[in-house]
Amino acid sequence: MPNNPTLDKNMTETETALRREAARLLSQGEVAVFLGHEEGWDGVPVPFAASTAAEAGRLVWNPLSAPHLAKYLLDRLEGDEKVGIVVNGCGSLALDRILKDRRFPRERLHVVGIPCSGMLDPARVAALSDEERERVLKDGPVDPGLFLDRCSWCDVPNPVVSDTLLSEPLPVVRHRPEYPRVAELEAMDREERAEYLRGLYERCIRCFACRNVCPACNCRECCLDQWEPLWLGRATSPAEQQMFHFIRAFDVAGRCIRCGECERVCSVGLPLMELNDKFLKDITELFGVERPHIPADVEPLGCFEPGDPDLEDHG
Repeated sequence: MPNNPTLDKNMTETETALRREAARLLSQGEVAVFLGHEEGWDGVPVPFAASTAAEAGRLVWNPLSAPHLAKYLLDRLEGDEKVGIVVNGCGSLALDRILKDRRFPRERLHVVGIPCSGMLDPARVAALSDEERERVLKDGPVDPGLFLDRCSWCDVPNPVVSDTLLSEPLPVVRHRPEYPRVAELEAMDREERAEYLRGLYERCIRCFACRNVCPACNCRECCLDQWEPLWLGRATSPAEQQMFHFIRAFDVAGRCIRCGECERVCSVGLPLMELNDKFLKDITELFGVERPHIPADVEPLGCFEPGDPDLEDHG
């Protein structure tokens, strides 16, 4: 069954510990930069790179620290500087995806881990009145509907990659993932499903936010940016929009960590995890992978055997 996310009432202490640890790492030269969050103009944390111990004092960790940070490592591939980064459970899956794909060297990282019992959805909290928002952030209890969707199915509350852990690990409840929205998709006949997807994706403005935030979209050059061959036209027609989403979903199939960041940042609110979850469900059923969202050294769609049926059929 899904987890029941709750707010960590010790986040203030955790934030203090995070600032102290980041300042120590920077002042002692163990890292050249530390990736975390700072308070944005609207009070919602945004990604931030601290390069001095003084700047570490701007780091925040609170119920709205939703954005994952691992993708920003790709901006620091050049050179040999060591990078500090803070991750919670699902944030560490994003980092592990980058590491398993060999897109950033582990030896250049110092990972500060924070066990996590749940994060609020900034957009849902922003829709509250000022009084309700203040009460939710300071006091609780919190309506489960205010949490990020990923918190309801998360079974990785503790970082899977870390060098320093800022608080005690949380109890872990393992469960086979459920995909309730996929059942609705599968219940449609072919024509209904085609019409549904057509109506869905024609709303896309192709801002590429879903691709840019996804830790599994970490290719050195994205095929969607290529001119030769031109996989994707520049017109924003429904056909091109569908092509974009199908290419992206198939590209991350078997590597999606089910963090839902694509949905969270979508500027028009598309339910992008429906297709991702469909692939995850299929991988579980076809390959017997119980938790397909957990990065592995060898993914089920990332290897082949000489006796695979497809190879036999096509010589």
